[in-house]
Amino acid sequence: VYLWDEYIVADVRALRDMHIKVPEAVRVGDSVTLACNYDLESQALYTIKWYRYDSEFYRYVPKESPPSRVFIMPNLDVDE
Repeated sequence: VYLWDEYIVADVRALRDMHIKVPEAVRVGDSVTLACNYDLESQALYTIKWYRYDSEFYRYVPKESPPSRVFIMPNLDVDE
């Protein structure tokens, strides 16, 4: 963010063509697949995070080793 005279100029970038696929309802015990499709326009991916309510349960950061991390949450099993 830059302050120029009395105007604030921000360098804002957003994903294009982002689609998140999450089922509306799931029966207890059923498996689901969550998907996030996006176009980075040749930029590097920084991170993807999945939340249930206010708690993060999965994180993918390509520059970390290992890149995937699963956070324990009751009644939720993540199959990487």
